[in-house]
Amino acid sequence: MKLRTAINFIRYATLASAILFAIAGMLYFAGWDNVNYWFAALLFFLASVIIALGKKYWIRYLLRQTKYPGIFYSVCSDLNLLRNMDIFPGDDVLDDLYKPIYSTDDFLADNSLSSSVYPATSAGFKYLSLFYWIIPLCIFTYNSSTHALKKWDASLLMGGSYLAGMLAGKLLKRKIDPGAEARFTFDATGMHSGADLLDWWNIASWTPTKVDKKNFLAIRLKQPVNGHLIYQADIDFTNISMVEYYILISHYKYKYGYDPNDP
Repeated sequence: MKLRTAINFIRYATLASAILFAIAGMLYFAGWDNVNYWFAALLFFLASVIIALGKKYWIRYLLRQTKYPGIFYSVCSDLNLLRNMDIFPGDDVLDDLYKPIYSTDDFLADNSLSSSVYPATSAGFKYLSLFYWIIPLCIFTYNSSTHALKKWDASLLMGGSYLAGMLAGKLLKRKIDPGAEARFTFDATGMHSGADLLDWWNIASWTPTKVDKKNFLAIRLKQPVNGHLIYQADIDFTNISMVEYYILISHYKYKYGYDPNDP
């Protein structure tokens, strides 16, 4: 199983649990005088609890199944997917992190990744506004004038169309802009961004952030680059996802990030 698939499975399981719990609450309050609504709310609530409680066991299972348990554990930890869980790295995980014996070429091939990241956009991205704003607005306007739907039913439809747009945005493939130069390149020396080079040993941590509604990766450095200890890497509209950034950086950091100042 590819690392991206395994990690996204855990991420979306967490999201699904929260969504099911929210739907259960909405169904309960929408149909407090209807037994069918109560029954549906109970089913959604139980599904939410089962997913939430089972997440720990799925993570342990995926740790055993994935070819790269160290990177899987590291990325899950960085994304706070292991929070409040008694899951500790075993020898196989630590060896995979600190004593990797596989090659970078094999790692990239196994996970369908490239060492270069390009600017990209989704051909259908502009149409997602239909789900985000236009369809919910149409439902609200129509129901305000006709009252054809109960208030909570209309709310469910509006929320569902918004979630459909969010999911479509995650699933739509992004096409690399024609003639675009690589925004980032990863190799054994470091992470290249234009004329800037971030040595792997110099990278301490990385966290997603937003600046003026644009997505960045805030990379904390041990020593300043261009006078800054935090390098803001622009990751908006590129051909890989946030999870893939984490996978790539984790792999290169652990494989090539030996600090020359360490004894």
